[in-house]
Amino acid sequence: MYRINNKSFAEKNRDKTDMIKQFGKHSILLYNELESLGSISDSDIVLLANKYAIDSAKLMEFLKSRSIIVEVEDQANLPSVHEQTQIVETPQQPPMPEPVVTSTEPPKPQPQIDPSSLTPAEKTIYSKYGEAGVKVLRVYDSKKSFLQIADETGVSIDLVVEITDFIRTANLYSSPGQEETAQNRFAPKIATDIEEIDNELTDIEEFEINKNVKDPVKKYSIKYKMPLDMSLKFGQDGKLFDRYIDQNPKFRIVDIAIALKIPLSKIKEMLSFISKEYGIVNSRKITRKELRASYGYDSYAIYKKHGVEGLILYSLLGGDLGVDESIRQFAKITNIREPNRIASIINSINEILGVKAIIDDAVVEKALK
Repeated sequence: MYRINNKSFAEKNRDKTDMIKQFGKHSILLYNELESLGSISDSDIVLLANKYAIDSAKLMEFLKSRSIIVEVEDQANLPSVHEQTQIVETPQQPPMPEPVVTSTEPPKPQPQIDPSSLTPAEKTIYSKYGEAGVKVLRVYDSKKSFLQIADETGVSIDLVVEITDFIRTANLYSSPGQEETAQNRFAPKIATDIEEIDNELTDIEEFEINKNVKDPVKKYSIKYKMPLDMSLKFGQDGKLFDRYIDQNPKFRIVDIAIALKIPLSKIKEMLSFISKEYGIVNSRKITRKELRASYGYDSYAIYKKHGVEGLILYSLLGGDLGVDESIRQFAKITNIREPNRIASIINSINEILGVKAIIDDAVVEKALK
């Protein structure tokens, strides 16, 4: 018998990302179902694996290796999933209760969607997300929240976020009265390699500082003059920045801002300075796939809605700082100090993560004092 381990947001996001990589996007549904349980047995895990067409041995190994489940020695006190869901029917005036009825039959599969009956847009999304994608597309409305769509379709909010983003990116949605125009747009999308969307570039830049130059004069200047320039021009922040890029020549602005607790505007100014004066800064934009791999499965949806600032707040909240300290550091790094704006971003992040928690302006205002 095993109990379901209670993990932090950041740990859960890493688990979800790794599970999707190993077992596919549909495995997020299994994770959500597993998370709702208090305990689970070996046989229950096998049933869940079969339900989602996953190898049970590999699933068991994954769950144990990531400490998603923890073995409990005293099995007598922990009922299995099926024992938890036993149906007890008792007459209104019984001399004796009716016997417990336990269903041992595995869940019946839902009727499959016939691919031949799908529209061009539905075929496109079906090829990537299966029935879940078709369900979301059929109820999708740009004015609906993620939670509304999840409730209407029964699809997990994690998957709803990704599917709705795909719908917008692939231009698969048309408002009423635009069917003909939309149909013309669908045709070229069907022939498009869907992987291209995963490799779409974001505006998040990865910088690389190349101090290993061949010119001896320039090399001397970079080694001795640049640290002095950084210190004189930017003070203590300049010293911290120079040390950081020595140890981490390849970095993203999100990471260095959080690590050094330096405002984004100042980091950009320092990067601009060493690029102009020493010409040793290279940069490239990362893909949405790289973004998710680095910051968690839900990070792309948060980034799309709130930009770099949202990604920074998401990373801070997912750490070990606590809400108040995360808010204070976020305000320092981004120079966003309006309580209502910060609260709005936090609540939006919670909605994307499927967390039913709302923070009000007063909490943020108190944290900033």
